[in-house]
Amino acid sequence: MVSEPSSGGKPLVQVSAGIIYDTDGAVLACRRGKGKNPETDFKWEFPGGKLEPGETARDAVRRELREELGIEVTAGRMIAVIEYEYPTFIIRLHAVECRILEGSPHLSVHTGLRWVHPVDLPSLPFCPADIPLLPLLIQ
Repeated sequence: MVSEPSSGGKPLVQVSAGIIYDTDGAVLACRRGKGKNPETDFKWEFPGGKLEPGETARDAVRRELREELGIEVTAGRMIAVIEYEYPTFIIRLHAVECRILEGSPHLSVHTGLRWVHPVDLPSLPFCPADIPLLPLLIQ
């Protein structure tokens, strides 16, 4: 996991999230379960995970989506890099546009999966770090 001290003393966690589009332009959203951070419990997110040492955001998203959803994806353009400060850490979220090459997403670490057209994304309760991405996807 790539975690480093930030200027404010909180750990900075680097995360890569896949913005996965289907052929109709819908985006895959995944619902988290109960975890260590009450701000994200049972909220929706774009799937992905922490960068490992030496990994790029694109490498990490391909690995994480294989591990978490059982799919192989292309990792395309970087949509945005968002920083969000939670009470105990800062997340740097690298949002990468992806398309599925092989497999169908299945639940392993999430409690729900949903294909959502971009204009409908704001209707879901997203994790705070993911919310700044929504307007970028609706354009």
